[in-house]
Amino acid sequence: MGEVCYRYQLFNFYGKEFRQLNPNPEKEAEKTILIFGDSFSAFPQGYVQQLSEKSPEIRYINAAIPGTGIKQHRLLFKDMIEEYQPDQIIYQFYVGNDFLDIQQPKNMKTLSWSRNLYWSIAERLLFVGYLNYKLGALNPPPKYSLEEIEQQDFDLAKYNKRVKLQFKGNANHLQETLALTGNAVKKYGIWKKHFSYLVSILPKDTELCLMLIPHCAQVSTLYARRMAQIGANLDQYALRLNPALYAQLKSDFDAVEIIDPLEYFQNAEQGGYAMYFENDPHLSPTGQTIFSRYLYIKGY
Repeated sequence: MGEVCYRYQLFNFYGKEFRQLNPNPEKEAEKTILIFGDSFSAFPQGYVQQLSEKSPEIRYINAAIPGTGIKQHRLLFKDMIEEYQPDQIIYQFYVGNDFLDIQQPKNMKTLSWSRNLYWSIAERLLFVGYLNYKLGALNPPPKYSLEEIEQQDFDLAKYNKRVKLQFKGNANHLQETLALTGNAVKKYGIWKKHFSYLVSILPKDTELCLMLIPHCAQVSTLYARRMAQIGANLDQYALRLNPALYAQLKSDFDAVEIIDPLEYFQNAEQGGYAMYFENDPHLSPTGQTIFSRYLYIKGY
């Protein structure tokens, strides 16, 4: 019953998260931009909020949900578009785990049976993943201020546990994603099918942009070395500006505008700005601010 309700979105499963990100969704504006994504776009006081402050004439509707991927987003596409009638839609794609949201790297040799079982079930029953997300919110890890987190030094023992599990399951998953080889080929096909659905239901005058969030390992050799310490198999391919994944997306969706800030991120990192947290692959507050600046300059 829960799976049926979730699949058809018979209830507002993410109403609380949406209200927190959109305190005034009905405001009048010259333009409406609807954003789909995950925790990168749902970050408190992140790039979406900063863009809203810089451009008050634009209504930004933030439909990003932490811990979700395109399978969950597809359930929301049609209703959100009909309700908010956006002039532009930005779909955020995170290189680090958007394919993992489709299929996690199960491995009976390196991961516990319970981990493999949970990932297997959650891939088929989306409501199970939703319940896990809600239960996690009831028992969150110890909270630190953003200032405390930014001041942390890299520590292998403190690094994001989920990321370590994913590389433990498949040390090649990031390399395969960037090079579009191995397991990533099938996952890309599934992702492409769901994204093509979004393209197919677009209103005539609505623009669609695909926004690529780089994995930290793409941004500097420092982050790439840290991923190797965590267990990732990577080569210099990770630092290319136009890896096979990007080229394929541009080829398959040539009518969709691609937002690719990778080179901008690399330049910022080389300029001394820490774009990502030390022990987490998410953009730091500094990274969020620089990203908002990039998008503002580009006219979003």
